[in-house]
Amino acid sequence: VSGWVKQARAGNYHLSVTTSPQPGDIVAYDWNGGNDFTGGHEHIGIVRSVSGSSFTAVEGNTGNPNGSNDGVYVKSRSTNSNYDVLFIRVR
Repeated sequence: VSGWVKQARAGNYHLSVTTSPQPGDIVAYDWNGGNDFTGGHEHIGIVRSVSGSSFTAVEGNTGNPNGSNDGVYVKSRSTNSNYDVLFIRVR
């Protein structure tokens, strides 16, 4: 995750940070905050839909809605949470 964030912030490899997410963008999470996306508390997904400050993303290595069975699932998230979110656009 930190590699994706670093390259997007630098504008490398046709990546850029966006504040207007849309389906197909990459979303990076920094669960413990700090907006540094390092330290082993990160996660990544692909944006599926956006509505205001809420969005859904397809995420691997996550639990299904009832909290069991590690796999790939659609998760509902918000930018108004206690973790940091960064959206990455592939140009």
